[in-house]
Amino acid sequence: MALLEKVRIGSRIQKRYHAPLTPLPRLLQAPEVSDQAKARLLHQLKNIDPPSLQRDIDILQRDIGILQARLLRKTSQDTSLGAVTHRTISL
Repeated sequence: MALLEKVRIGSRIQKRYHAPLTPLPRLLQAPEVSDQAKARLLHQLKNIDPPSLQRDIDILQRDIGILQARLLRKTSQDTSLGAVTHRTISL
């Protein structure tokens, strides 16, 4: 939050802040960002489909969970006593 003003009242200092903004409005207000980049950002914002994004996120999270479970099963099998003993004997 950006500081809007500081006022001294006796021995106390009262601070007021700007209203909080999300990253997009902050970028649109920034003088360092070109007008062309701002136009691209606004164009992208118009084309966002939140339900579709949420479905994609849900699918990716499910797939990650499946892959983590497979990895855990694989590492559990590889480090079992039988696997270690078998490899040790065959050396």
